[in-house]
Amino acid sequence: MSRRILSSGRLAEFGLFAAVVIGLGATVRHNYLMFHSIAELFSIAVACAVFIIAWNARFFNESPFLSFIGISLASVAGLDLVHTMSFPGMPMLESASTNLSTQIWVSARLLQAGSFLAAALMANTQAKVNLVLAWQAMLFAAILLAIFAFGIFPTCFVEGVGLTPFKIYAEYAAMALTALTLVVLYRQRRTMGGGVFSAVFLGIFLMIPQEIAFTLYNDAYDALNTLGHLLKILSYFLLYKAIVVTAIRDPYNSVFLRLRRSEEALREHLSGLEDIVAQRTREAREGEERHRALLECASDWFWETDAQGRFIALSERSAETTGRPPAALLGLTHADL
Repeated sequence: MSRRILSSGRLAEFGLFAAVVIGLGATVRHNYLMFHSIAELFSIAVACAVFIIAWNARFFNESPFLSFIGISLASVAGLDLVHTMSFPGMPMLESASTNLSTQIWVSARLLQAGSFLAAALMANTQAKVNLVLAWQAMLFAAILLAIFAFGIFPTCFVEGVGLTPFKIYAEYAAMALTALTLVVLYRQRRTMGGGVFSAVFLGIFLMIPQEIAFTLYNDAYDALNTLGHLLKILSYFLLYKAIVVTAIRDPYNSVFLRLRRSEEALREHLSGLEDIVAQRTREAREGEERHRALLECASDWFWETDAQGRFIALSERSAETTGRPPAALLGLTHADL
């Protein structure tokens, strides 16, 4: 029954998500700027939610991947917000242009791909969140200074021409880092629960076709740009399901995954010890029974005495010689007999 409820809940969530995506797709024709803003704000909201969870769980979080991703996504969300404000047609920045928004987009994707790869590589080590946050803040500031203050960031879009080679190659670099992240993440899959791993892996994988779409468009409002943002929404939705929802609904299996793994290993070890003890007990009992059978078959009678020479055990044959049952002789000595 619970599985049915869970399945129906998942179907409802994905149905609602599909309806939202279809609705967003319908707004493209009428108001692309609104579609772009909603798509970017969704990814920003997910990134901020992951950051809040990772930051507040930093003292007891035993999932290095969640910690590193959560802390790193704060700077990515900041760049995505600036990208949204600098998109052509937005009234928030006087310098808003396709080139400016594309420069910030490229820097955000490279920072995101590098952070995901670092998180996968550090899946078996505890991340120092303060150090990660400091590095992310410095990279965020350096990117903004390079674009706005010094103007040394390479041109990414030329009006009437389209994307520059630098922008395309930068997207290829982000795809390569993402592909490498998937390889490392697959090898480190035991550091996450099965359901979390599947959603995270698919969410990161979708970033590759997303980047492919962003290497082919010639206008900020064309269909390939729309497709890229739809893939980004789906990618962040899967990350949201894997990290945010799972961390809230089942924190023991996500935040305390290492503790759970240790408990399982300890339980398996104790179970193995119990099996060994039971086997040794059976072997000792079988050995004792064989020894007793051997004594009973012998023509002589045997006894065992303590340090004072008193009988503490006698074979049944002793009754034939002494005329008394073995139990009656316990505690006596040879001299008594």
